[in-house]
Amino acid sequence: MAAPRSVFWNQKLRLVLSDVDETVADLYRPAAPGMLDGLARLLDQGISMVLITGQSVDNVEQRVVTRLPARLRRQIAVGGCSGAELWGYTAAGMRNAAPYYTAENMLDAAQKQAWRVVTQQLISEFQLVPFAPIPIDDFRRQHGEQPWQVMLDDRGPQITFEFPNAYALSEAGCEALHRRLGQRFEGRDLRIPVQQRAQQLLEEHAVPVTPRIAGMFALDLAIAGIDKARAVEEALTPSVLRDLGLGPEPPRAEEIEVWGDRFSQSSGTDWLMCKPIDRSIRAISFRDEDPAEFPDGYNIQRWDGERRLDAGLLEYLEGR
Repeated sequence: MAAPRSVFWNQKLRLVLSDVDETVADLYRPAAPGMLDGLARLLDQGISMVLITGQSVDNVEQRVVTRLPARLRRQIAVGGCSGAELWGYTAAGMRNAAPYYTAENMLDAAQKQAWRVVTQQLISEFQLVPFAPIPIDDFRRQHGEQPWQVMLDDRGPQITFEFPNAYALSEAGCEALHRRLGQRFEGRDLRIPVQQRAQQLLEEHAVPVTPRIAGMFALDLAIAGIDKARAVEEALTPSVLRDLGLGPEPPRAEEIEVWGDRFSQSSGTDWLMCKPIDRSIRAISFRDEDPAEFPDGYNIQRWDGERRLDAGLLEYLEGR
């Protein structure tokens, strides 16, 4: 017999702050039809959503937003590139002509160019073979499973490396990499030495960008001082709240919920969505995470249904 559930639907919910990858949709895949139906029902009932993700706004639109009815998109905002920008939608369901804010203008043209030079130097030094992002199973079928085969996505205000074959290396994988590089590194995650070297190079070029471990196998090169917390702060300003249909005052704590799958303080970024809001607000992780890795003082709970990740969120929505 299944254990009794402890996470139940919040009947007072008015605003959702949610991650996208592996929460609303599988990585680089469109949201499932059942998920889109569930989100549409939420929006139809007057609940608003802020989707906060490392992906670009284009990516989130293709996989989620434009698959929802146009008349409901006004109740959605997208915090793309790990909070580097926040976009909203018109009453007709079109993306606004300009974002509510963007952090990309924090860098001048020379810094943006140096950032791309550093990216290419990392590829060269670590002998990486980059490809455009695609679903992971497709990537491995098309390009193989060698650790140096990576995905690279220049999203404008963020550059992301994905290491689907090198975040949990086998001993044989480590040895193959050590031979290829002609040097050894500690641990089984190639992102760590790449992150360390990226930090050195960015500092040498005086580029205010920070390399951050993200997701299961991503390394984000993100504008310094900008993270998912910034998107939440901007989403709770009167002008954005009005556009979302919530009025100028933020919803009460019991009317807000946070959804994600990586709330670990050491290896996740979803907990950052909790930083600017009341610590009593419930956040739900749809991954089997270790609660000992959650930051202290927040109301982060693990989903205890039968399914996990985006399938778990769908289960949550279906059980309302």
